Amino acid sequence: MSSKRPLILLLVFILTISLAATVPIAYGDGDDNNLDFTVPEKQPLQYPNLGSHLNQLVTSVEQGQQSATDAAADAGGRP
Repeated sequence: MSSKRPLILLLVFILTISLAATVPIAYGDGDDNNLDFTVPEKQPLQYPNLGSHLNQLVTSVEQGQQSATDAAADAGGRP
């Protein structure tokens, strides 16, 4: 049993090193001038009581991008 202990310790060490080597490391190039972390402005919903998905469907039908039948199918309803 004592002859297995060094082998187990070596395997644990190798696994630890290999896992540590797979962790991604981010390196900066030092040029922080072109970073844009602004969040785009949220567009108000035309029909806020419907929710965003249904609002998009109604808007696409009104703009002629989609037929009412296709919108109903996308919404999960019946035409």
